[in-house]
Amino acid sequence: MESDITAGLSQSNRAALAAELLPGETLRWAAEPSSGMRVAGFAIWLVAIPFVGFGLLWTGLTLLPLLLGAPERMTWLGIVAALFGLPFLGVGLIALWKPFSLRKAADNTVFAFTDRRLIRLQHGKTRSVSEVPMESIGSVDMVEYSDGSGTLTIQALGPPEPSGQRRPIVLYQLMGVKDVARARALLRERTAA
Repeated sequence: MESDITAGLSQSNRAALAAELLPGETLRWAAEPSSGMRVAGFAIWLVAIPFVGFGLLWTGLTLLPLLLGAPERMTWLGIVAALFGLPFLGVGLIALWKPFSLRKAADNTVFAFTDRRLIRLQHGKTRSVSEVPMESIGSVDMVEYSDGSGTLTIQALGPPEPSGQRRPIVLYQLMGVKDVARARALLRERTAA
């Protein structure tokens, strides 16, 4: 049964999830973020490319006397002006690299729920685990896209107050969930049990 549940996971995600499960805990559902989450970060290139272009153009134009072999025509004001292009160049280069790091993070992310808790696990150089006990899950909201993927927003409830009420303490999001409607149905079925 568990092998059917983890069949869609990469080998590294399967191993990381197996290491996270507690003795006697039964896995009910597991998934990786959808492929859309892996490419969504590349939209930042719409900003990054103009930043890099402006930084290169500004710095190149201000350093033109040096580039043309006439360093005697370069003034201290030209050097100072060239420095103003470097922040644009730096921010642009960082923004060009960011989608690759976001994709790596998505590749190393697993969403799962067991008979005891809901888990969001990220592994790699560092390991980050977020969990909500099943008895603390309140409302489960869903946004579904045309490809069937989407976002689950889960309300985690605090301990019972003297009146018996349980107040929401945090919203917990699983973004890029494949077959989000099925995941929501399984989660609601489990919390209702």
